[in-house]
Amino acid sequence: MPVMQLTPEALRYSSLVRAQASQLQDTLAPETDLEQLIFWGNEGLMSALQDFKKRQGTTFQTFAYYSIRNAILEGIRNAAGNSHPLRADFLFHSKANQMLQWYSSSSEGLVKRTFEAEATDLYQLCQALIVISLLCREAALRATHGTKQKSLMSAVSKLSEQDQLFLQNFYFEDRSIQECAALQKGTSSLTQRSHFKILITLAETLQDPVNQEKI
Repeated sequence: MPVMQLTPEALRYSSLVRAQASQLQDTLAPETDLEQLIFWGNEGLMSALQDFKKRQGTTFQTFAYYSIRNAILEGIRNAAGNSHPLRADFLFHSKANQMLQWYSSSSEGLVKRTFEAEATDLYQLCQALIVISLLCREAALRATHGTKQKSLMSAVSKLSEQDQLFLQNFYFEDRSIQECAALQKGTSSLTQRSHFKILITLAETLQDPVNQEKI
């Protein structure tokens, strides 16, 4: 097991890394050694220390939380390789974490508005996470049984070709936001913002009585 030398500043947040590693081991990777998960988490912590900018508006603890979690999830995925069966819970943790990391430092998450406006934003975020869960479930079903969720896929079919291509790349081919952004010749932030809008559109379509069906 490689040992990472942490800076004094990084050592201040070592408990955050251990907590995330322990939680993800319990929920996603019980077969993975805890120290390995901590090593990946420390990589995420060091990356957060390098990339964090105060003008982003969020606290370092929040920024580091998602960076640590992303690094551990990426480590689990890479270690599993192609032999690891696609699981909806793992995909959901990974994709939802990327969305929440973007949201925590975006104007949607930071701009202070009226209580009603913020309540609407929170509702939309919850709706987006529900749709992420459905898309991850669909990806897992396709990988194992080829089954499709009819209501969800009907809603997806109403999106533009570009939006459908993004969903194919991000969920069903499990590409990262950075990879999807490169394919679209855009930035990660703009791609994630577009992703959020796609999720809200799907949520609204699924709530339409015409399209409602048990999923």
